[in-house]
Amino acid sequence: MALNILSRLALPILRDAILRGDVALLSQCPGIGKKTAERLVMELKDKVGLDGPGAAPAAAASVVSAQPSPATDAVAALIALGFKPVDADKGVRTALTKLGAGATADQLVKAALGR
Repeated sequence: MALNILSRLALPILRDAILRGDVALLSQCPGIGKKTAERLVMELKDKVGLDGPGAAPAAAASVVSAQPSPATDAVAALIALGFKPVDADKGVRTALTKLGAGATADQLVKAALGR
């Protein structure tokens, strides 16, 4: 199950989805239904929280937990448009490389769509 999820979502996007409780994004991975996604969120939220592996620095931690990142929003938007999660994630990562970390979700979606 873990390999299916990680083959579809990059680790930062998975971590953010768990922290936000984004069951819809998690349940789009193969073999993960709504109940399994809810259970993953419940069981892993504390483990990937602010003190968990890959946690953001203390100064940025409150920002990370309070708001989803533009990259996560862009991936969710592309999935809502019908993209497969793995393709949406790949497109947004490519757009992030081109535009840099300061890009907005709108800019990332446009770049991922090739506009």
